Amino acid sequence: MKQWITLLAATALFTACSKQSLQDELQQENLSLQKETSSATLAMRSTQSGAYVSGWEQFNNWIKTDDGTASVFTSTVKTPEVAAAANGGLVLGYAKSGSTDQLYQHLTTPTMLPFYYVPASGRPLPGNYYFSEVIAGENIVLQYRMPFTKAEIPTLLDGNSLQSLQFQHVVLTKEFLDSRGLTADAVRKYYTYDQVMTLVNP
Repeated sequence: MKQWITLLAATALFTACSKQSLQDELQQENLSLQKETSSATLAMRSTQSGAYVSGWEQFNNWIKTDDGTASVFTSTVKTPEVAAAANGGLVLGYAKSGSTDQLYQHLTTPTMLPFYYVPASGRPLPGNYYFSEVIAGENIVLQYRMPFTKAEIPTLLDGNSLQSLQFQHVVLTKEFLDSRGLTADAVRKYYTYDQVMTLVNP
């Protein structure tokens, strides 16, 4: 009889733990879903009000071309929202790195493109180790220029690779800027990343 009581107690305890565990899992899933829904709503609201902010993204589709003594790597990001920035609007690109190297600590926070990845002391030729972007139709074309390399995907000097860098884009329409008494030039020159984020998500 004692064995049956013990067995029933153990079964009840196991069932209770399983239920609690299941409830915890469901609660976590609900929280994740709420966060995703909240983010999606925020992105939609931003787009509708004349501002679009992408998520932080990493890209594997870098294409290499050689240009004399340099290699240029490009990655095309389809971003139809850039069309809304025509005629006085603004497209801002940011990048960040997970580097632990002291020389590259400034890139662990969002850095606006264009920028030199390597400090001036490490650039043997002008214009190399340089990130920039070009708007081409509905695409943003990311570019990285470095001294000629045979590597299809180079390792950056701090151990990162092009695929490990993260990029984010912000698109602001002229109407959005006008409604806040701003110009594209002023935001590009004087606004920090945090100020831009506050501007689009007050």
